[in-house]
Amino acid sequence: NYRPFDRSRMVKLAHRIAADDIHPDSKLTLEARQLFHEEESNMLGYKSRNIEHKDDPEKRRVVAWGMYQFTRIAFEEVGILGSNGEWNANNKYGVSSFDDFLANPLAQEQAMEDLMIHHDDQFGNKGTYEFAEKTIDVKIDGKIVSITVTQDGLLAASHIEGAGETNKIVRSLFDDEGVFIGGVLDISVRPDDRDAEKIYNVLKRLLDFQDVPIFREG
Repeated sequence: NYRPFDRSRMVKLAHRIAADDIHPDSKLTLEARQLFHEEESNMLGYKSRNIEHKDDPEKRRVVAWGMYQFTRIAFEEVGILGSNGEWNANNKYGVSSFDDFLANPLAQEQAMEDLMIHHDDQFGNKGTYEFAEKTIDVKIDGKIVSITVTQDGLLAASHIEGAGETNKIVRSLFDDEGVFIGGVLDISVRPDDRDAEKIYNVLKRLLDFQDVPIFREG
């Protein structure tokens, strides 16, 4: 199977940082958290921010925060923000601002853990895991690559496009009998069109995380 990362390097890196793990009791594996970090945030790690329109002061805004690039929707899903966009003063993580969140690595780790548990529950309710072990063919740099859909890949995709949208996209690629009908989609380059980008993001995460366990055993 195609692998975008050197897995042996990833495992070694995970072991190297294990002693410094801010949340050793996390239900998420260290390897998954490290890979999320590599794909989501920059060298600033827990202090990372994703800024749109950096060169335009009038449009400039932060759209994601921290090691795992939490968006406002993710903040709402774990109860840090209310549906009205206001900070929940009683949130379990003890943070009261975006800067506070960036300065609290443990809160970020706990929030990521809770978000994955929440999405796992959503997939269970939606029946999304019925697609696990099915295959999707994609093209990368002219080469046909077969992706095995896994629960881990679905969870990874949900962090970038949400559980609902991930469920919708995966279902659109199969008929009622579970036969793949999506055609061979080229994911060599991220598309500019937002609808196409959603599909790209889901497929890329299904590929990158297909053999990376999200939850620790037991």
